Amino acid sequence: MSWSNTGVPCAPDTQFDFPSGPVLRHDNHLGEIDWETQGPKHQSDITNMSGYFWKNPDVNAFGVFTPSLGSGLYHIADRAQMPGIKLWSDGVGKHEPWVDQYTIDGRQCLELQAGPQIDQSIKSMLHPGETHRQTEFWFPTTQRLSIHDLELPQAPDEPLPLYDWARPETVAPFIQLETAHKEQTPAQIPSAPDLSSNLWAPSGMESLGEAIQWAIEKSKPATEISRWQFQLGAWLAARDEIDDALETLTASSDPRAAALAGRLLLEFKNDPAASVAQFARIDQPSILAHPQVTVAYDRSLQRLNTREALATRRQLLDHLADLNDDDLIEARARLMADEGHHQKALDLLTGHDWQLVHQKYSRTQLATQLCQVLGLDTDFPPNFLGEDNLAEFGAYQEYQAQPQPEKAKILF
Repeated sequence: MSWSNTGVPCAPDTQFDFPSGPVLRHDNHLGEIDWETQGPKHQSDITNMSGYFWKNPDVNAFGVFTPSLGSGLYHIADRAQMPGIKLWSDGVGKHEPWVDQYTIDGRQCLELQAGPQIDQSIKSMLHPGETHRQTEFWFPTTQRLSIHDLELPQAPDEPLPLYDWARPETVAPFIQLETAHKEQTPAQIPSAPDLSSNLWAPSGMESLGEAIQWAIEKSKPATEISRWQFQLGAWLAARDEIDDALETLTASSDPRAAALAGRLLLEFKNDPAASVAQFARIDQPSILAHPQVTVAYDRSLQRLNTREALATRRQLLDHLADLNDDDLIEARARLMADEGHHQKALDLLTGHDWQLVHQKYSRTQLATQLCQVLGLDTDFPPNFLGEDNLAEFGAYQEYQAQPQPEKAKILF
């Protein structure tokens, strides 16, 4: 799913130059349109954030040009390598803040994307040792171009440099460990990343699991063993080896291992009781008080739905009452609702200044339930509670008739 993504400055007069043919449109509805007769011609034609995927383009070139800015950007590639074409626009009007909150000058921009699949619901696995090559050309321009006249340049026939691991400091101890394992030099085993490091074993390092297991066997202090067990469990979980991950994580006394095991048990095993038991193992106040851990713990307690779980939720959330974190605010509102304080819960939801998020509808769903209980109107305004009004298309997986492979799952 190696889509390239480019942000392009735009204005209401930005002109869309895209191929004809059937297009999958994702806005507040999901369906197909004919681009020639139904597609927008300018940015001003789009009033709702929208994504477009070309299913059978008549040409594999596309781009945009903005007369008021005197600039544009075009793209061309070999269709056999890169058939995917995508345009994303937040349009003009109610959804403009979704983009200008991120731009330096507060102006609008578009996303132009190209990829090796027809749309982003389709995933393909790149197996160990396998290579995939795709070549594309981007053309910045000061005048509007014709996509039917663009010619595909000759790609240089030379070896391409391979990327190394990003941010070397985040992978240095794991590379050192792999080297020590390969050379069988236990004295060169680095210290396992501690609680303050925020380092996670990269799942893309194929032989790292064996190296971490070796470090566990060679380590003496119990704390060091537990830290490596956490890293091994995280590495296994990221590779969808959930059962092995849970076996390793539950054997570790590292509080991070308990938190991750609790998350996995709820999300993958649908076992809130076992999940709560793992969170209850956390004996480090700094870990338990982390907003993400508290929210995950609270979610498991919600699923238990007992009087004792309700009391524990209140205790957890009261401990972080001074934090204004969005997920904590949402968790407090759910707790109030579960305690029967429906109006207080709704007031908390509607009185908070939420960050804008894509494709998350839990706040709106909670507000809808509260309004129904209170007998209030549920015709909410655009961007209600910081959530968009896109059709629930998620990670573009529901569009496919066949089930997605297990490898397509994302942990976080």
